[in-house]
Amino acid sequence: MPTLFTLPRMLRHLPATGEGLPPDAAVELDAPDALLRPVLDTVRAGEWRPAAALLAEVRSSRDWYRRGLYTEVLAALALQHTGWLGDWSACGSPGDPDLALVRADLAISQAWEIRTAARARPCLARAVRGFPHAAQGLDRGDRGRRRPQPR
Repeated sequence: MPTLFTLPRMLRHLPATGEGLPPDAAVELDAPDALLRPVLDTVRAGEWRPAAALLAEVRSSRDWYRRGLYTEVLAALALQHTGWLGDWSACGSPGDPDLALVRADLAISQAWEIRTAARARPCLARAVRGFPHAAQGLDRGDRGRRRPQPR
């Protein structure tokens, strides 16, 4: 925390603090790995099959960390590019665990977008009304049949 004496010096040197650094838009944090990057490019173009193949491969290799990571990234991408997931739902096999996982993660992301990061009290009533709509696209089997029992 700057003190009263250091603040003028910080302000005087502020223009030089980013000297030699790339612009913020050119920096990619948490860049996707070599397997995920080409899949994301094809998904952005509307093709779902590479995403399904990647998740099936990771599931069969039992690499649960990468499966969770890839699912989260694909669900986040589905918030912006919606068509490919709808095509996968229409053309994919019923009961596909990879599709169900991406759709569940997407529903959670949509609920968080509706809800925002605010606490429950300041949350607007119109935002709360959006919660049931976020889960409407899920199949009955995707929602789970058992509810946790209170302890």
